[in-house]
Amino acid sequence: MTYNIYTHLYIIISNTTLDCFISSRWEKIRDPASISEVLNQVYADHSTNVDSLISHIIDTTQHPAAAAAFASIMCAPQAELSFNESLSR
Repeated sequence: MTYNIYTHLYIIISNTTLDCFISSRWEKIRDPASISEVLNQVYADHSTNVDSLISHIIDTTQHPAAAAAFASIMCAPQAELSFNESLSR
């Protein structure tokens, strides 16, 4: 079995006390109703059919390392530059 960065992150996260918190948040985040709510905030035209997008997002969350990838983004340190400062360079 080969390991990549997400597999290593999954192993690290799953062995910490954060596991329970992240798991419960992950289940809420990947819930179809939650995804639909976020997409309704993104799309100004609410007549847009997002069912296939929701399905694709849910399929992606089924990957064994998906929660670890999410956790690594959420737990990453704050950037030194703001988004606007980065754009001005």
